[in-house]
Amino acid sequence: MSDRAAVVKGYIPDWIAEKEPVKSVLTGLGQDTGLAEDSVRDVLSQCFTDTATWGLKYWEEYLGIAVNASRPLSYRRSVVKSKLRGAGTTTASLIEEIAGSYQNGDVDVTEVSRENKIQIKFNSIYGTPPNIEDLQTAMNGIIPAHLLIEYLYTYLTWSELDEAGLTWADLDDAQLTWTEFESWNPEQQPIPRYSLGCTFCEP
Repeated sequence: MSDRAAVVKGYIPDWIAEKEPVKSVLTGLGQDTGLAEDSVRDVLSQCFTDTATWGLKYWEEYLGIAVNASRPLSYRRSVVKSKLRGAGTTTASLIEEIAGSYQNGDVDVTEVSRENKIQIKFNSIYGTPPNIEDLQTAMNGIIPAHLLIEYLYTYLTWSELDEAGLTWADLDDAQLTWTEFESWNPEQQPIPRYSLGCTFCEP
């Protein structure tokens, strides 16, 4: 809470501001003013998708998005932003922008005209994105029905594993499942090295 008592007292001479009951009245007024300012800031933040919190449900209701308060705010914001961006003519750049807003990362969109196909490749996220079903729903809503949508996923390669300089012992200590292992990104999720050498490197 912002306490504006000092600001309020600044408009009155000290010899009066420090006397009772003036001092108590100004202190209470300053606290009330601080609460009012905080409330105004909070309401204004709901007017922007990047800062909205409790007001996200109003954005979702307006855009026809099912409200699910249990989902992370970042995810709900990405859905709202993609819906807002989806208005207008569908182009490769628009598809790329919407897909990127869902994944908060690098996405490439390629038009394969001869095959009537759109390819969407996720570069910064390894494995299947967590909200792929919602993204597919959004894509189906903006891409013409005669076009096939192909999603291309990125997975860990052996060369990337070699460059990480890990041994089998390091990976065992990490206790990754196979699904977690193949979608592990060495740059974004480094695993501590406990042993020397590189089991994956050529002798």
